[in-house]
Amino acid sequence: MKLVSDKYSLSDMERCLDRIAEEIAAGPPHAGLVLWYEWLEAQIEARQKRDATLDRARHRAAQLIKK
Repeated sequence: MKLVSDKYSLSDMERCLDRIAEEIAAGPPHAGLVLWYEWLEAQIEARQKRDATLDRARHRAAQLIKK
């Protein structure tokens, strides 16, 4: 999956997700909003996974430097 540009922070993306959720909850089901919600939710999860991987790699590299 191609990730959204890093120029958008996770908090920005989560605020957008919250706003879409409010729109979905406020009215009748709208397929387009549901698709946007699912897409943005997947983007957030992918970013979090990538960030966790980077953190683990940095930690591992720091351990190597200490040896």
